[in-house]
Amino acid sequence: KSNSATPVQVSAAQLVLDNAKLALRTAQLALQKRSIITPIGGTVGLFQVTPGNYVNAQTAVTTINDTSTVLVSFAVPERYSSAIKLGTPLTASAVALPGQSITGTVSAIDNKVDAVSRTLEIQGSIPNPKGELRAGMSFSVQLDFPGQQLPAVDPLAIQWSAKGAYVWKYADGKIHQTMVSIIQRNSDGVLVQGALVAGDTVVTQGVQQLADGQGVRLLDDKGVAAADAPGAPPKPDAAPAGQGGRPANADGQGGRPAGQKPSNPAAAQP
Repeated sequence: KSNSATPVQVSAAQLVLDNAKLALRTAQLALQKRSIITPIGGTVGLFQVTPGNYVNAQTAVTTINDTSTVLVSFAVPERYSSAIKLGTPLTASAVALPGQSITGTVSAIDNKVDAVSRTLEIQGSIPNPKGELRAGMSFSVQLDFPGQQLPAVDPLAIQWSAKGAYVWKYADGKIHQTMVSIIQRNSDGVLVQGALVAGDTVVTQGVQQLADGQGVRLLDDKGVAAADAPGAPPKPDAAPAGQGGRPANADGQGGRPAGQKPSNPAAAQP
């Protein structure tokens, strides 16, 4: 009423205010201890605690997964270790998503090869914008590496001599014996290494009648020489690889150019 207070009253009021501030800070600290904040954004999993459980710093309450990008760990044989680089494309397929292929890149490479399994640990990064992939899924991962480019010839074109395997190559109206090394046999052709490139014409039938440097004329599918066909100009009916066509043959029955399947038969007559 007198708008005045003694120093004792002021000190008492200040003490009450300080105690209130202390109680507020104590309540705020207790609230922080009861709040769990994740350092990342993501999807919350099932809770592993219930109200009333004692929780300390080591207690697992739940899991948070940021699946916007999925990391896949896998191992590759050590012979491919020098071919894998950061950013190498990969293709993954999840067991839970049959028939779907997902592209990603290599995001991490271990610095050593496992001494027991002789494999190198790789980590791939796969985008997951739709959230279809989940942590813990199993994947099949495929890495593609560039292989050696080799010409393919018909198995019938491969002949043998005391020096090894060879083929008869047609060029400029003549045939030449060309030595080759067989690299791999497939159901539709033989991969060879030698003085051959894709598109070279080789003989597949009648090879026993030929001699190195012998001149031949190409025949059409009716066995008529192209130069003798009525109204036709004197030019062979053979095409290099990539254009269809078949290589020269000595008996008029057709063959196959290196690296191609048979089409538009053409033959040769000695």
